[in-house]
Amino acid sequence: MSHTYRIFETFIPPGEAPQPVGAISGAQSAADAVGRLHTMADIARADAEVSGVTRYWDSLIVYRAGGLTEYEVEPLNASGRCAAIDLMSAALDDAWPDAAFSVAPWDRDVLVHWIDGPTEGSVREYLRFLYIREFHIKYKRLQLRRLYSAPAWTTIASAITTSIGLAVPRTATGDIDWRAAASVTVVEAPESLTSATTRTHLTLDELLRVVAHSTAIDTDGHGSKRQAAA
Repeated sequence: MSHTYRIFETFIPPGEAPQPVGAISGAQSAADAVGRLHTMADIARADAEVSGVTRYWDSLIVYRAGGLTEYEVEPLNASGRCAAIDLMSAALDDAWPDAAFSVAPWDRDVLVHWIDGPTEGSVREYLRFLYIREFHIKYKRLQLRRLYSAPAWTTIASAITTSIGLAVPRTATGDIDWRAAASVTVVEAPESLTSATTRTHLTLDELLRVVAHSTAIDTDGHGSKRQAAA
């Protein structure tokens, strides 16, 4: 199926709305549209001001004597974008069947959020290397947001206590006392817990977030499809 792609300049003055500078019709994908744009840029290199072109699968940079211009492509057909979002949602459900993902348009971006489940890094790499080319959605337009349930924070706190023997402070209701955790400095936290950061001296609340960011969490019973459907 062919699509029409609008061409935008990436860098625009602050406060101005992006306006298309052209369009390419009959393209099979974003990569195909950029390929056609690349061909147009090569023709333009006959212009003495154009010194070079760098092509990415979803964008193109044209170098001129006075600087550079980056161009992006975006599908014109909104229904095609919605279909791409449906495909992305199905792919995530297939990769992590127990996690409850939500994929929705957000202005010109696509917002993906979920509770617990896989790490943000795992989801980002999965979409980047396996599916982005098929979705006609620019990788830079993906906004990922992972949320954590109360049971997930309990799991993370227990892992820290087991590893370094430091109890995570709790409120009267049993939740993590984040203010108290921020006042505790963890000296030389083990690399097994801090592999996601180059810092070794962290406050306890920072350590909780670092561990959460790099830990996949079993979603059974919290943040899972089964709970969402209950």
